[in-house]
Amino acid sequence: MVYGLVLSIPAMLIFWLIERQLINNLSNNKTKIILSIYSFISVWITFYLFDRGFVERGFNQIFWVVIYSLTIVLAVWIFKLSVKSEKNGA
Repeated sequence: MVYGLVLSIPAMLIFWLIERQLINNLSNNKTKIILSIYSFISVWITFYLFDRGFVERGFNQIFWVVIYSLTIVLAVWIFKLSVKSEKNGA
């Protein structure tokens, strides 16, 4: 459990940095699309790096990775983004 938490910290930091950069420059929907794509890809990259054989083990293993990925993407759309900062400094 602690192993998963420690490995999630870099992905969460990158997610936050992407959100922070996009939220002031793009609409909420475009920001959420980009965050969804990042989330989906980061899950698959993580599973590939730490369990290279998960694809060969068949549908059940791939199914759980898809469910995990879609849960994160769904959360991106359910929860609100951070508040946009004022561009004029006021």
